[in-house]
Amino acid sequence: MTAADAPEEAEAAPAFDLRDLLAALFRHLRAMLLIVLAALLGAAGYLLVTPAEYTADAKLIVRLGREKSGAQAVGGANQNYMFSERAQNVNNEIEILRDPSIVRDEFAALKAITPTGDLGPPPADWYDWLVYQGRQALRAAKAVKTWVVDTVRVPFEAVGLLRHLSPDEKLYEAYRAAFKVVFVKETDVILTGFTWTDPTFAAQALNRLLDAYKRRHVEVYADETPASFYQEKLDRARADLATIDAQLATYLKGSNTASFEIEQRNDLSTLSDLARQKSAAQIEREGIETRLRRTRELGPDRWQPTPADADPTVSAFDQRWAELRTKRAELATRFRPAAPELARLEHDLAALARQKYGALIAADTARLAVLAEKIRAISAVEASRRTAAIGQSDAALAYGRLVQQKGLLTDEIAETRKRIDALKTGSGLDAQTVTSSALVARAVPPRMPSGPNRPLILGLAAGLGLLAALAYAALAEILAQTYRSASEVARSLRVPVLAAVPLQPAPREPGPGRAAPLRRAAA
Repeated sequence: MTAADAPEEAEAAPAFDLRDLLAALFRHLRAMLLIVLAALLGAAGYLLVTPAEYTADAKLIVRLGREKSGAQAVGGANQNYMFSERAQNVNNEIEILRDPSIVRDEFAALKAITPTGDLGPPPADWYDWLVYQGRQALRAAKAVKTWVVDTVRVPFEAVGLLRHLSPDEKLYEAYRAAFKVVFVKETDVILTGFTWTDPTFAAQALNRLLDAYKRRHVEVYADETPASFYQEKLDRARADLATIDAQLATYLKGSNTASFEIEQRNDLSTLSDLARQKSAAQIEREGIETRLRRTRELGPDRWQPTPADADPTVSAFDQRWAELRTKRAELATRFRPAAPELARLEHDLAALARQKYGALIAADTARLAVLAEKIRAISAVEASRRTAAIGQSDAALAYGRLVQQKGLLTDEIAETRKRIDALKTGSGLDAQTVTSSALVARAVPPRMPSGPNRPLILGLAAGLGLLAALAYAALAEILAQTYRSASEVARSLRVPVLAAVPLQPAPREPGPGRAAPLRRAAA
């Protein structure tokens, strides 16, 4: 084997295969099973000492809002009716249920019927006795935990970062956490529940809280103070609306217009026409200036071409020019070029060219003066119209803001009227204790516990134990300092294995000068 072949053989070293993986798992199988078993035993112990929780539940069906249920609410307060309900009514009922004052008002009654949690004397049966002792240990652990937490909280409470809670305050917070209110989407149903370790107390507590909710519901809607408040709000809105109507009329009268939108469109159209006229005049002026410059460049001694828009007096020069040219042609056939008749005719032609030059200069100069005056007049009119349009636009903006305020006030007046009508209707319904929700059935003690979720806890414990066992096996293989197969040697050293010396039984007592044989060698 040459040195050039070494990298190729090193690259051909066997990779980590399934056989190595299974071998590594089987080497640590006992420890992995112990880890999984420990996780399951820990979860089982937790489930044994953790008391079961029971959730008593009851359903409330939200009916038609009180402001519309007067006609249907006949037959007494115990008769249930189901009506369609708006979303805000459902939200109102949920907020009343979640109000902390409901639990606070019923705190004394709930505390009087709360089980003390005394486990009583230990049972005689060994299994029940073990469970009893486990629960006693759990109570002791919870007491220690509570003492540790209270001790840690002392310095924070001293500096004002935390508030000290008395036992009654802690019990009140436990009641609030146990009372659940959930709205079922796309329905008019509100689910209520109360979770506690005693099923009878859970049902009793939920029924008391629902009765308190009914009383609070009537108290909220029986309050007459909001009616007077909304009436004052309605009067103020009506006065503001009358003021805005007067301001709108003043704007229209002062602007001498029936509509600001029409005036704005007219102003824009006029400004557009003036801009087109001014642009046309400027283009015409530039053309005349170019033509005047060209005329001056040609000079008075050359015959100038007649522009298409030339004055009739300028066009008359062309006719005279044609006549003189015709006459010169006739005389050229009869006289010599130096004849006096031809000389006079050439003199007349040169004089006519100079006259036309002067006429063209004068006509274009006069036209430029007219165009300059026209542009100044258009600019003056445009500036005045633009100033007027800006003023009209400011007035239109102010007018638009007033119209927007009028719309908001109109909506506010309509909503306030609806609110006042609802409050007046509610005052008539309070005598019958009519509410916007109906209790389907009172809560009863649940038969089956709602927690803890034993299959979930055991499944999580088994999964976490398996992960921990696999992590242990992987860590043990990584930290191992020995080679267990030829493939491990090749993979670690990146050289191929040429030969393997099998294990030889070592003598128990090697003689003097005799070395013990190697247990494993690889090259």
